[in-house]
Amino acid sequence: MTTPAGAAGTKSGGTGGAHGATQQKAVQPRSFLAGTQKIYQGGDYDNTVTGLTTGAQDMPPWQVQPTGFLAETWLLVEGLTSGNAATVSFAQNGPFSAINSMELDDVNSEPIFGPFDGWTAGCITNKFGAYGFSADPRASNMYYATTGSGATGGSFRFGIRIPLEIVARDALGAVPSESNTASLTVRINIAATATAGTLYGVQPTTPPVIRVRSMQRAYWPPKSVDQKSGRPFQQAPPLVNTTQYWSRGSQTINAGTINQQLAGAWLGYPIRNYVFSLVDASGVRSAGDTNWPDPFTLKYEGNLLVNALVKKLWERQMGEDYGYNASSGTGPNPATKDVLNGLENGVYVVPFNKDFGLQPGAETRRTYLPSRSGSTIAAIGSVGGTGTLYSVVNYIAAAGGNTAGLSMGR
Repeated sequence: MTTPAGAAGTKSGGTGGAHGATQQKAVQPRSFLAGTQKIYQGGDYDNTVTGLTTGAQDMPPWQVQPTGFLAETWLLVEGLTSGNAATVSFAQNGPFSAINSMELDDVNSEPIFGPFDGWTAGCITNKFGAYGFSADPRASNMYYATTGSGATGGSFRFGIRIPLEIVARDALGAVPSESNTASLTVRINIAATATAGTLYGVQPTTPPVIRVRSMQRAYWPPKSVDQKSGRPFQQAPPLVNTTQYWSRGSQTINAGTINQQLAGAWLGYPIRNYVFSLVDASGVRSAGDTNWPDPFTLKYEGNLLVNALVKKLWERQMGEDYGYNASSGTGPNPATKDVLNGLENGVYVVPFNKDFGLQPGAETRRTYLPSRSGSTIAAIGSVGGTGTLYSVVNYIAAAGGNTAGLSMGR
């Protein structure tokens, strides 16, 4: 939001008779982005787990360094194996499942992002969060996951973004992070290699050495005045201290017709993105994909928000929205999932952030789904088998509760 930098004044003119008053125009500050620059900083965090064990391992917490206004943090996760006699393969969520749990905590040690396993962080929040173009982590030019035998079978590398900034067009959501403020904290727990199906389908002879490094993107504190025009710059993003959260809830569901109420911490806040994930009773996503309700209905406060959405047409819409259209082009189920630029098994998305352009992330924040603490959201359909339905939700806590102030051009 903009705040006038100077108070309006009046001036009198003429002698005798009525005095006219001409109100001076308030000086409007230039935008926050016009007075600052993006900065990138790496190397604050560099830690290694020398070998996965039978139990999960905590890495040292990362106290994020002050940089001005923090927009996002990144984790680079690398695993290196050696001397494998057997043919190594990855489990369904590998290699991202090398991270058992990760979260970003605020200054009060409350999670803003997570806690999530690595696959949820990478292939749901990053892939469908709409923070960048071509955001599938498997499609990155630095990603790899080597299967087979030999020296490097089972080695891998991937990156995960932890977002704070909601929209880059005005930096809404960037968090003040200066030397006199308490720091945010990233907590990372590395998975146990001995847990069957967690990271590997077939274990490597030598457990990987896992190295985690960091990078962050932020904005300098802006200049006070534009030297050319004399106009002041806004000193913070709009609605500073507005925070976006990513959180996950789950419900056990039985085979057959469901009318499942979905609850979570997000009720009472505008919802930016809703991502569903279904697994069967054994935790298998491909079976959850097969069991997905077709059609599927989402009811919001008694109204049909998504009404009888046909599964294959929903997949078509997600492919169009995000550009994830990997397909074999043959057979009744040609979509190739869990691959680069493909959809994910058992994952279906309802975005509320595509009112400005043709894809999620092109947003003016006018179409977020409003909710109250007593709002009801229900998933309705016929499920093919018993399992767990996860709801990964991106919601916005506006500074001062000013949800009306979120939208651009309001």
